Amino acid sequence: MLNLLHNLSGFLLFIAFVSKIIIHYYLDFLHQRKLGLMSLITIPLYYLKRYTNQVENRYVILKTICNLCLTFALISLVLNFIFGVIIYFYKV
Repeated sequence: MLNLLHNLSGFLLFIAFVSKIIIHYYLDFLHQRKLGLMSLITIPLYYLKRYTNQVENRYVILKTICNLCLTFALISLVLNFIFGVIIYFYKV
């Protein structure tokens, strides 16, 4: 059961980070900031932080979803680490 929870939290971590990066890039693209795929390669950590730039009123919900994906990813990361430590000490 713990292995399943560990794998599930890892999968959710991946999905949350990928979703956050896509939404963050899309918001930057809409507001003409950091255009081009090259910015994903040259500044990857930029897309792993909270989205703090100002957006138009119609994109505020998308900005909130972007930041919620980051929160969800961090929670999944912590859970993944906890499950991994429990599995490690449980098997020993």
